[in-house]
Amino acid sequence: MKNANEHEERHKAVELYNEGVGFNEILKRVQRSRGWLAKWLRRYKEQGIDGLRDQSRAPKKLWKKTPERMGRVRLSSYCR
Repeated sequence: MKNANEHEERHKAVELYNEGVGFNEILKRVQRSRGWLAKWLRRYKEQGIDGLRDQSRAPKKLWKKTPERMGRVRLSSYCR
């Protein structure tokens, strides 16, 4: 994790939410944006406490793989 303090902020926000503190009050206490809080609450609801960890931003799947016939290029056609 990049910053342990960031994880603590996420955990604190989720704890406040579970205690029944209102959304706007949580935003004031942690001094973060609505999008930030919504993202971490959504991840917490979907994945539990593990959802508060950083996740890879790398694509999970290659959508457009180069066809093999295009990948094989003959040098002789370029060296004329």
